[in-house]
Amino acid sequence: FETGKAMSAFDLYADGVYLGTRGRLPPEYYSRPQANQTILIPANLLEDGSVTIALRCYYNGSEAYFPGFRLVDDRQSEFVMHLQNLFNMRVYVILAVLCLFLGAYFISQFISRPDDKASIFFALSLLFIAIYFYDMGAERVLVDPLVQRAVGRASLSVSIGFLMLFLMSFFKSPGYKLATILVPADIAVFGLAFMLNAHDDSAIDFVFNLSLGPIFLVVILGVLIVLRAVKLKQKDAWPIFVGLIVGVGFGVHDIIYQVSGNDPFAWLQGFTFFSIDLAVFVAMASRSSRFQRELDGYMRETSEQRDRLSSLVASAEKLATDTSELAKA
Repeated sequence: FETGKAMSAFDLYADGVYLGTRGRLPPEYYSRPQANQTILIPANLLEDGSVTIALRCYYNGSEAYFPGFRLVDDRQSEFVMHLQNLFNMRVYVILAVLCLFLGAYFISQFISRPDDKASIFFALSLLFIAIYFYDMGAERVLVDPLVQRAVGRASLSVSIGFLMLFLMSFFKSPGYKLATILVPADIAVFGLAFMLNAHDDSAIDFVFNLSLGPIFLVVILGVLIVLRAVKLKQKDAWPIFVGLIVGVGFGVHDIIYQVSGNDPFAWLQGFTFFSIDLAVFVAMASRSSRFQRELDGYMRETSEQRDRLSSLVASAEKLATDTSELAKA
């Protein structure tokens, strides 16, 4: 029995026999809507060629979505449980760990250079997107499931806000001071909205859909900022521009399926933001490498100048000695 990416938790019964659970019913309720699942129906229940399926469902919201159920064979079950859930869930946990690692790296960069605000903005963006990715991919919950979901969804808005501040700081874009006011305001408004609605799964989804407006606005502004940097021939703009284009492509995939009402093999929104983060990492690593080469060149030039100065001083000392001996003579 293939459950599809149903939003609710439920117990499955076949001819009155309990077969398994998707998620968990109260009092320890949780449901992972990103996960598809298959539950084995014993062969003896199918001997007469038919089976009566019953679901005992629970959903902590006002409206639940059921994409449809199917009876499938062993091969489809293996496909769902291993390959499909790899791309729908487990890969997001991998992305979360990668973002935590990169975030720690850029925090260390900021500690070594406290005047580099771009590094701390990008580090905070990575740390918050890691929270969002973990909530997307975790098969179990760490805290109350609705609180975890609300925090995860709010973290996406926070991450994109810090990404906006990073882009404006990194490329010295006009409007940076205004952004330092609008971004914290957006984070505060949606953070409060998520926490006030953390008791209702449907309400969390509604607030999340509202928060996507500013997020897509940031993506559009990000493209404009990077295009401006490309026109100004800034060397670090191209990797980020490519990452934005790839990310927008992933986003268009999800929008098409969302509008059509179909359920894709995997939602790619996580890859949208990770491709942007990866492109920014490449750009910052390239800039650091270039600065290091320039610093090495400056140090070599300084060393050569020091050697020439030492030689000049030695010559001056010899001349002073010769002059002194000549004066005595």
